[in-house]
Amino acid sequence: MADRIAKGLSDQDVVRFLRQMVTLYKDRRSGNPALAEALRKLADRLEKEAAAQRVDSSPAQSSLWVTPSTEELRAYDDDAISTYINDEARTKLDLVELAFARFSIPRSKLQRMPAAEIRDAISAALKHEQSLKIISEEAERYGASRRS
Repeated sequence: MADRIAKGLSDQDVVRFLRQMVTLYKDRRSGNPALAEALRKLADRLEKEAAAQRVDSSPAQSSLWVTPSTEELRAYDDDAISTYINDEARTKLDLVELAFARFSIPRSKLQRMPAAEIRDAISAALKHEQSLKIISEEAERYGASRRS
């Protein structure tokens, strides 16, 4: 910890802090939603700029640092989600964003969990979604042939 303070905070540390502040301020009754939105935008911008700097400085590893947008995360199919959560290069923040964007799991809940537990939560949500699809398909198949 003292080593980190001596070196200064990384961009990722600042982004993580800003996202925690967003969670704190977003409550409409006791918080400040306008400030929360401004902090979220600031965190997004800092994260994108930091990612662009890493890509520029390390073109051989550019695939590691590309963070998909929220819309791209929402569109991920089952295989893409499995690949994403099994990629050890993905940070805890990457996993939190996927869980929030794709499965609407609250960020505040996920930020308190270790990365391994976030992976488990995403996997469980994916399995739950798959089971609902199967139930729906079976109901449609047997519902169409039912005559009563």
